[in-house]
Amino acid sequence: MARHGLVWAWVGLALVGAGTSVRAADPPPWLPKYDLTIRLDPQQRRAKVVQRVTWTNRHPRPAADLVFNAHARYTIPDGEVGLIAKTVELLRVAPKEALNFDGPALDMQSVRIVPASQEDIALVKRHQPAEQLKFNYASDNPTSLTVALPRPIGEGESVTVELAFDFKIPAKKGRWSQWNDITALAQWLPVVAVYDEHGWHPTPFIPWHQPFYNEAGIYTARITLPTEYKLACSGAFQQVTDAGKGCTEYVVAPTPLRDFAVVASARFQEHVGQAGHVQVRCLHLPEHAHYAKELVDTACAAIPVYEQWFGRYPYDQFTIAEACFGWNGNECGGLVLIDDRMFNMPHMARGYPTYLIAHELCHQWWYNVVGTNGYAETWMDEGPATYFSHRFADQYFGRNNELIEYPKLAGWLPNIHRNDLRNGGLIGER
Repeated sequence: MARHGLVWAWVGLALVGAGTSVRAADPPPWLPKYDLTIRLDPQQRRAKVVQRVTWTNRHPRPAADLVFNAHARYTIPDGEVGLIAKTVELLRVAPKEALNFDGPALDMQSVRIVPASQEDIALVKRHQPAEQLKFNYASDNPTSLTVALPRPIGEGESVTVELAFDFKIPAKKGRWSQWNDITALAQWLPVVAVYDEHGWHPTPFIPWHQPFYNEAGIYTARITLPTEYKLACSGAFQQVTDAGKGCTEYVVAPTPLRDFAVVASARFQEHVGQAGHVQVRCLHLPEHAHYAKELVDTACAAIPVYEQWFGRYPYDQFTIAEACFGWNGNECGGLVLIDDRMFNMPHMARGYPTYLIAHELCHQWWYNVVGTNGYAETWMDEGPATYFSHRFADQYFGRNNELIEYPKLAGWLPNIHRNDLRNGGLIGER
């Protein structure tokens, strides 16, 4: 469970410090299950989604409702426009490129229960015509979605609901965005909040870093989009078929993930590498082939090292996707986003983008496998990812390596060392 991330993080640190390899356990059978049907239309900047969710109550306290973190309902509060504008300017992004004033991206159309028993069928018919469930957003947390259930769900019981919603993709930079011919949807789906003996714990959305606190889930997906688009997502493709009318359907096998991200572009090219049992994919724009190879090579070198320290990488595929979101890198389940500006770096500045992918890859263990309360304890995934990625970099690039590789005749120019990067981050956080 996410709230126990602190304990497991320190256990992992102790084992790694002792030189002992650890092995991740199988995912618990009670994890929420998400069955997704996604029809993505990048040209219209729309996605239509049907999301079936099965949730199991593991606590003595009965649950009279389901609560979701629906962070894509976020809109910028009137009093915070200036603060958000300054924040994106610090990231060297023009506010007009990143601030969306067109209303929330997520538009929930309906929620219905999927009866699992004759008792459920009778209750639904008696209390909820056409199986529709009432839902609302909390007044003090507009991204908290509460769905009223026809009966309380007791300990050990499960309930399945089906959410149908439209998603309006802003023509902006961000987690859910369309910019520079790339459509990206990260941390965009409603996910079940953490539930325990005290009740539900939804977290509000803040538009920087990773303010997420939820259980992992088992995700399956059917994604349909125009055939000319190349797709990256959090899971591996089990099947790819012609869906007719100029579209392709991608089927993703059941996969344990912390979240489910989707990235697509008609201009994407793919560079592939192999690290043991893991295929490493990089989806990138054609003009960025140089850094696609650099990132894949670094990830292929880092995976066996991290596996020795933390245990087997939990998937047979790791995906890197170019996107335009305003900061440098963003971890997702089974996938990382790397900002297009990193792909645009001068070739002699490879020291930072290659370190960055080592850091973001490390989050596949410290964020995705070992869950934390990202809203209240950001350091619990950033701390281990930063420490261990620098430890890997000491081996791969050399201790305190220079981040800029000047030509010989320009070697006298001032440089940036990796310790400068690390100390700058430490001072900035303080």
